[in-house]
Amino acid sequence: IKNSGNPGNFNYSQYLAFQQVYHQVYLKKGDWILLPGNNVNSFKSTLFQTRNYVVNTINKYIPGEDESALAKALLIGYRVDLDKDLVQAYSNAGVVHLIAISGLHLALIYGLLYWIALRIPYLKKARIPRTIFILFCLWFFAFLTGAPPSVMRAAVMFSVISAGTLFQKNSSIYNSLSVSAFLLLCFDPYLLWNVGFQLSYLAVLGIVILSKPIYNWFYFKNKVADYIWKMASVSIAAQIFTIPICFFYFHQLPFLFLIANIIAIPLATIALWGSIALIALSPFAIIDVYFGKLVGAILWLMNHSVLLINKIPFALWENVSLTVFDTVLLYIIFTAIIVWLLKKNMPAFRFAIVCSLLYAGMFSFYKFKSLQQKKIIVYNIPNATAIDLIAGNKYVMIADSALQANQLLQRFHLKPAHTYLFANKKVLDPTSYLAGNNFYQFFNKKLLIMDSAIHYQSLQKIQIDYIIMANNAKIKIADLVNAFDCKNYIFTASNSLWRIGEWQKECEELHLRSHSVATQGAFVTDL
Repeated sequence: IKNSGNPGNFNYSQYLAFQQVYHQVYLKKGDWILLPGNNVNSFKSTLFQTRNYVVNTINKYIPGEDESALAKALLIGYRVDLDKDLVQAYSNAGVVHLIAISGLHLALIYGLLYWIALRIPYLKKARIPRTIFILFCLWFFAFLTGAPPSVMRAAVMFSVISAGTLFQKNSSIYNSLSVSAFLLLCFDPYLLWNVGFQLSYLAVLGIVILSKPIYNWFYFKNKVADYIWKMASVSIAAQIFTIPICFFYFHQLPFLFLIANIIAIPLATIALWGSIALIALSPFAIIDVYFGKLVGAILWLMNHSVLLINKIPFALWENVSLTVFDTVLLYIIFTAIIVWLLKKNMPAFRFAIVCSLLYAGMFSFYKFKSLQQKKIIVYNIPNATAIDLIAGNKYVMIADSALQANQLLQRFHLKPAHTYLFANKKVLDPTSYLAGNNFYQFFNKKLLIMDSAIHYQSLQKIQIDYIIMANNAKIKIADLVNAFDCKNYIFTASNSLWRIGEWQKECEELHLRSHSVATQGAFVTDL
């Protein structure tokens, strides 16, 4: 498994290595045979049957594609049907944790189970059966959602707390947090590098340390205002501890996360409980028809509230690029400031100032260095051609029409590179670099994009630095050698591997340098 090689892009090979996956193979129909056998795990079979029943029930009774998709994500973490633009809106608004099953969902489920157990006469009086009932349901739900690290963290924590309550022992929240992390890492040490694991524990740590001091900033006599501020203080505390890691992984920070959480969390809570009630009442079809419409209306309101917040100008701080060292330094600064504020420790404040100056100096150096850069990048994007000509913080994008129109692909493949290289100003008119039919002049380098079988004839060879082959152009390298004096041939991922292989053979025979973007990764050169 290889990375795309695009600058600043997600390190997919390392991500899969932490899942202990190192190779992949593509098989066509007829290349594999399913062996007969009845080796069925009854527990897994029950999970899949329950999951399918939930999905089918929600599809049947909750109207609206986005609303039913959100209900499935909210209840069991089923995100297959979620619209990608909607997910991006939730991410931009700072409430994506609502559609990624987390500790919040498990806390709501735990509270509901505890409420139900207290209303069952036998379980109300018997502590041990009540605890077993709650934990069994809780762990079944955790496995039903696919057992992501955030859910497993919460499940282990609730199990530890329940065990302590059963034996009338008050456990420290820090101990419970540490025990859950220790047990999960004993089971899978690679979880330490899982983004969900990191975000989950950092958010909970922030809530434990900072939510009460932040809550004490203001006092409200009105119970509704007090409840809203209490919820806001939890959101602020969780966000503070996740800011550096959000910048590192996602390169952005939502400014309106507080407003979005205050609106979305109560609606998500009602929708979650409503979805559970919908599944419980599914045998009564007449009731579920109207109940499904009610849950759908709540989810519609939640979706449109998030979309409205996402459209507000300056709602998002984006294009932030951090290295691992930068991220660690930011956490050191945050920790020193928190120690200073909570403990009135002046040495911690001075240390924070020194680290902040160091960070500011490093950022200024990165910025200055980026203003001097001159790069040509041919991106590795499957079935597409994309080229960036970068000068300082400006870039010119040359791409095929399909990619130009696909904002999702640009955001996934190109935006990380622009963020990583501090190239934040797009030159809207690439024709200023166009020197002729598919010829581009970028400082002292000349490029030719061959995307069709065009035959050039001239009295003498044309001097070209790079010839970029795209879209399976039906032309041989030998024909190009007769027309151009060029030593560097680049093959984009818009070409078939068969065609690239033929061109590479020709380049080897003619002693020419070649680079296949599809197999060797993106082509990046500094001028």
